Amino acid sequence: MADESGLPPELMPEGPSPGDESRSSGHRKAGLAALAIMAVQFLARIGGYIQKKVLAHFFATSKEGDAATGMQKVFEILTFFVEELLSHTVLPVFTRVREEEGEAAAWRIASMVGTLLALLLVLASVAGWFGADLLCRLALKGWTDDLEKFDLTVRLVRVSMLGLLVTCMSHLTYVLLNAYKRFVTPALGDVSQKIGIVLGTAVVCYGFSDLGPLGFAIGFAIGGLFKLLTHLFALGSSLRMVRPGLDLKDPAMQELGRLTLPLLLGTIVGKGRDLWEQRLASQIKITGSLASLDYARKVMWMPVSVIPFALGKALFPFLTDWARGEDKEGVTQAFLGASRVMVFVFLPLTVLGAVLGRSVITFLYVGGKFDKGSVDLTYPPFLIYCLGFVFYALEIIALQVYYAHRDTKTPFYNGMVGSTIHILVAWLAGLVLGLNNAGIALGFAVAKAAKTVLLWWQLRDRLTSFELPRLGSLILKTSLASAVMAAWLVFAREVAPRYLDITRASRAALFIAGAGGVGLVIFFVVAVVLRVPEVDLLIKMVARRLKRRKERPNGAA
Repeated sequence: MADESGLPPELMPEGPSPGDESRSSGHRKAGLAALAIMAVQFLARIGGYIQKKVLAHFFATSKEGDAATGMQKVFEILTFFVEELLSHTVLPVFTRVREEEGEAAAWRIASMVGTLLALLLVLASVAGWFGADLLCRLALKGWTDDLEKFDLTVRLVRVSMLGLLVTCMSHLTYVLLNAYKRFVTPALGDVSQKIGIVLGTAVVCYGFSDLGPLGFAIGFAIGGLFKLLTHLFALGSSLRMVRPGLDLKDPAMQELGRLTLPLLLGTIVGKGRDLWEQRLASQIKITGSLASLDYARKVMWMPVSVIPFALGKALFPFLTDWARGEDKEGVTQAFLGASRVMVFVFLPLTVLGAVLGRSVITFLYVGGKFDKGSVDLTYPPFLIYCLGFVFYALEIIALQVYYAHRDTKTPFYNGMVGSTIHILVAWLAGLVLGLNNAGIALGFAVAKAAKTVLLWWQLRDRLTSFELPRLGSLILKTSLASAVMAAWLVFAREVAPRYLDITRASRAALFIAGAGGVGLVIFFVVAVVLRVPEVDLLIKMVARRLKRRKERPNGAA
């Protein structure tokens, strides 16, 4: 019987063994897992888009839209702390204990982590309910000037605290499933969460319109519950080994503590930076600035959260195995292979986003209260965000190597540098130079680029080589193919308005599909002519697959 990754039991990933054949097998299995995660994460991103579309339809860039976005920011700050801390500490420790001491010992550690987490979350939920006013004052400086919007945000934050416990516990179950190299069910949990948020928003807004965006906050509680239930169902009989308890003197718990401290400090700094960015956005005297930044970042984050996120999630358990076995070549091949894919995918996506950005925003959001003025406010930060596409993707892959080596300090130090750059550039460009929300987006993009460069440079001792000539050749050829595509897209953008009203969502969709589709064909043709290795590999894989299908008797699947 095949597991959820689509692989039969005999092909399920196992621990590393020496030799190129084992590494190649591991890379192939990680690639298959990544494709499965991408497919489900794509569904989750569609759910996320529907979530933003529903919010945009009812509230657009109004005060209610700002309040709902502010609530989401506060809630995500709290849940992100837990997600960030668990994702890169529990998995390597759980895996080590499981291999060295067995399943029961590993689940004892998981039970203690769950017990401690539940206790802290109950306290945090109560504190968040009664301290919502303070949370909003810290996160949203300047909003107190508009008491109606501020009070609404405080009420939404209080309601969202009902979902804090279940949402954060689902982060632990996500990691445990990943430890068993199960990736699809955790991702399906993300889909369930989006369904819950949309359900809460739509039901309240249609049936109880006088409650405004309260349904959005209720949706976060429903979505968190849906996500957790999905994971618990997948864990099934393994939950019988859960034994609630707590022993902070346990060596594994102390190891978790050592790994957690740098991540905790880094998360505090990162979220402090995000809070500062939100406060900066609230000082811009343009209604909807914060909401427009969030709309822009959500669109930009769609491909980033599907492709590199999925590949990083799939690679991490394998990288952890290779790092524990000191297989430097295995780590190098996996890291560089994934990084090359990111360059090949995100350079053309940068061009598509930059040239077709206004049409993309029109297609995704225009409707209800989201009009041309909202598009004009959202497009400038979206354009800036797109320019950093490659760096966002490469950062995600690089971080997996550090965490696989149980190194949480180096990412923390680099995060400090990145946060400093982010704050300085955003303040200078956003307020001093008057670029407003585009200036804030510039701070984000520049900081990510600088951080990624530093992360790569400091990885050199953990890799056998960066293979710079091959990497440089890939960047040059992909850039040339992207430039040819860009020329076509600019031409199409200038000509299209003569025949098509691309300020309407349906017409913008046609334009994106037509011009973007032809652009991608042009890109691939030029890439084939330039002999980009990734294209050659893709063509060979497709040809091999087609050949196998022809060789199967009676066309059996």
